[in-house]
Amino acid sequence: MHIVIERFLGFLLMSTVILVSCSSGNSRMDGTKDGPEVPKTIAKNYERCVGENCVTVDLAFPRYEGSDSLGIAMNSQIEEFLSVALTWGEDGLFFEDFEAAIDHFMASFEVAETDGYNGMDWMIELNGTEVFRSSDLITLKFTTFYFTGGAHPNSTHVLLTFDLDHGGIRLKNEDLILDREALAIRGMEAFRVHHDVQEGVSLEEDGRFFLENGTFFLPQAMGYSEGDFVLLFNPYEIGPYVMGITEIGIPLSELNGVVRQPVFR
Repeated sequence: MHIVIERFLGFLLMSTVILVSCSSGNSRMDGTKDGPEVPKTIAKNYERCVGENCVTVDLAFPRYEGSDSLGIAMNSQIEEFLSVALTWGEDGLFFEDFEAAIDHFMASFEVAETDGYNGMDWMIELNGTEVFRSSDLITLKFTTFYFTGGAHPNSTHVLLTFDLDHGGIRLKNEDLILDREALAIRGMEAFRVHHDVQEGVSLEEDGRFFLENGTFFLPQAMGYSEGDFVLLFNPYEIGPYVMGITEIGIPLSELNGVVRQPVFR
C-alpha cells in the first residue's frame, strides 16, 4: 500500500516539464480566451472475476475536446498521470498508457486469487476534476481510493497546477511559493485551528501528528481552489490513517507576497 502512496508523492516531485492546461475555480468555468474549453468527464469501468471475487477499476477524469494546443497537452498529461497513479506492485514498473497499468493490476489480482493468496475483492476508484481556473493558472485535483486487502481502503489526493502563459508547463511547489517561511507560519496557524490544538500547546506536545524533527512542515500536495491556496496532507503524511486528510484553504488575499497570485484578464 505504501508503494502506491510513494508513487503518488513521487509524481508530484518529478521535475519533468510537461505541456498541459485545464479549467475551473473562482467561478471561471466558462473558459478564458487563453485556455481550452471546459472538459468532458470521461468515465471508464473495468472488471474481472475469479470465482466469487472480483477486481474493479472505476475512473472518471477530464478530457478536452477540439484541437486547442493547451487542451491536447492537458489530455497527454492526464493520461501520463493516470499511468503513474494506476501502477501497482513493485518499484520500477513503467507502462505506456493507463490501460496497460490497469491490465497489470488486474492480472496481479488474478494470480493472487488463483494461487490462493487473496480471497477478497480488490478495487481502485479514481476521480479527477478541475478545481481552479484563472487566466494564467489551472489546478486539477485527483483522488484515488484503492483496496488490495488489509484492514481498510487507502486514499491519495493529488493537486496539479499548470501555467497557461508558458505553454501549460506543470508547476512545482517551488514555483507557487514566493516566501516558504511565511507560508509555513501561516499554514501552521491554519493547521492548529483545523485540528483544534489548544492555545499554548505545541504540535509536538499535542502528540497527534507526525512531525519533521518536532516541527510543522508543508505538504506535498498544494494548489488553488476558489479564492484559496490549498495545503493538503494525505493520510499518513502528517498523522495516522484515522485522521484522514487535512485540507486547509488559506484565502489568497492573505498571501500576497507569499504565494503566486492568479491573474484574471
